[in-house]
This record gives sequence, structure tokens and C-alpha cells, in this order.
Amino acid sequence: MRMEELRRTWLLPWTQGRPTYNRRQVDAIFRRYEKSPAYGRHGERYSPGSAAALASLADLRGYPNMLRKAVTVTNTNQRGMPTAHAPFRQSQPAR
Repeated sequence: MRMEELRRTWLLPWTQGRPTYNRRQVDAIFRRYEKSPAYGRHGERYSPGSAAALASLADLRGYPNMLRKAVTVTNTNQRGMPTAHAPFRQSQPAR
């Protein structure tokens, strides 16, 4: 990665004027999740209804509802879906 590209990527949160994903792309993420829900941290598959609950909480009718420039100053888990715990694409073997 060249230095100018690294600099542009690093400063993107302060220079972009709109969200990275448009409404259609976000809707597609929720549809994919609805068709194939993830697994929880103990290997249990989320119910198909969990996707509808997440979509309701996300309130996509108003997307994008906020674009705020910020810096995260604590250790934070970032993920594509707004779940309380990290979802997994495959069931994890018992440990």
C-alpha cells in the first residue's frame, strides 16, 4: 500500500460525506442474514426470526439516520450485524 493510499484510508472517517454502504446494500446484508442466520457463541443457530428482530432494531426506514465523525478510544468489537455477541458463520466445535 502506498503512503498516499494509506493516508487517504486513515483519514476517510473525517473526509467522507456519506456512508460507505447505501440503503440497497444494507438491505441486501439483512436479506442474506435472513436466509442464512449465523450461529451464537455456544454453537446454537440463531432462529430465522432473529433477522426480523435485528431489522426492526436497525430501523432501516430512516437509513442513513446519522453520519457522525468519531474516534473509538476503548477496545470495541465491530461487526456487520448489530448483535449483542459476535455471530459465527459456522457452528463452533465444543471446547
